[in-house]
Amino acid sequence: MGYVQLSNFNMYYKKEGSGEVIILLHGNGEDSRIFERTIKKLSKRYTVYALDTRGHGRSNGFPKEFHYKALANDVKDFMDAKKIKSAYVYGFSDGGIIAIYLTLLYPSYVKKLMFSGVNIFPKGLKLGSRIKMWFKAKFSKSKEIKILNSLMLKEPNLTFDDLKQIKVPTLITVGKKDCVKFKHTLKIKESIENSELLVVTNANHYNYICYSNSIGIFLLKYLTNQPQ
Repeated sequence: MGYVQLSNFNMYYKKEGSGEVIILLHGNGEDSRIFERTIKKLSKRYTVYALDTRGHGRSNGFPKEFHYKALANDVKDFMDAKKIKSAYVYGFSDGGIIAIYLTLLYPSYVKKLMFSGVNIFPKGLKLGSRIKMWFKAKFSKSKEIKILNSLMLKEPNLTFDDLKQIKVPTLITVGKKDCVKFKHTLKIKESIENSELLVVTNANHYNYICYSNSIGIFLLKYLTNQPQ
């Protein structure tokens, strides 16, 4: 574990294991601690870097407003700083959006793309989730919570045609009871040529990922070409 000085903030990361590199990206308002069990699973075969994105966890630099492209550039800058030419990249929720942007902006940096519970525009989320975000963005007493929820109401602004540019092997997972519309996830899968979709039964947006053994098992099977 340690810090890397990037352009205008210090990024915290946790590193475990040896072998090929896999980078883990958490969701909105979380930090790398959600991947504690995932790191243990993956570090038996890979060098795992779990990052705290800008303004999250132990990374500083909380901005006046967030943008997913800027967060993807932070990951690219981290990889440059650590001399990582390419890696397997996994993101959960907002981390998955960041991973997609990283792949689109810097395709040579990503060997395989993996993400869970991702929407590519705000209306890809179910209405109830967007209403909750709107209330938090408007009425929360926390400036940070307002900013983070405003991000999810305004971005990302990708199209399904954008996803057709992704050529690396891709794993998509979604909970059966996810806050992402299932038809939206299906369209994402259809738009990425070399992709697989895993629908996790008895799962919502979070419970098979945050502090869970499950996502580590799924990722390990995917990376080692085992059936799910």
